[in-house]
Amino acid sequence: MKNLLGTILAVFMSSIAMAENASPFGLEVGVATLSQVQKQIGDKTSLTPTGINKYSGGKMFEVDGHGLNVEGVNAVTFIFDQADVLVGVLVSMPKNPKSLIKTFSGKYKVINNKVDNFMNYGSAQFSKGDTVIDIDAPHLSFVMEVRYLSKRLRDAFMQQSNAETAAKQKRKADSL
Repeated sequence: MKNLLGTILAVFMSSIAMAENASPFGLEVGVATLSQVQKQIGDKTSLTPTGINKYSGGKMFEVDGHGLNVEGVNAVTFIFDQADVLVGVLVSMPKNPKSLIKTFSGKYKVINNKVDNFMNYGSAQFSKGDTVIDIDAPHLSFVMEVRYLSKRLRDAFMQQSNAETAAKQKRKADSL
């Protein structure tokens, strides 16, 4: 009976661990609140408000990466929803996707990897829980962006982007 209880507890604990979202800078996407971010990040560097995100309807804040004490981080944007829950983190850093993919492969589930290992550019996508992690390293750039987005924010972005593209194509077709 004791072994059965231990097995059930182990399965339960592992399912909880698997449901956990990505936590850049120790802040879990979809769980951390604005006040938690202000307390944790605001102690290291100042959060600068940058407006309202058009996809989440929530506040956005940017920080200079130098105050975070994470080597190579240039800037970070934190995106919240209307309830002040963290739904996205955008990280700008020097381009080195191969190294980051190696690091992320041990932490997250690989969805796709389209990085050219010889030229060191491209994109990759990972997931953990309700978080999608995108690496975007453009070809002729020295900077790459790493995006940690809740699936809800990513879906809102994709839906609105598709609608804007369709409207643009309709305007073009109507004017020709």
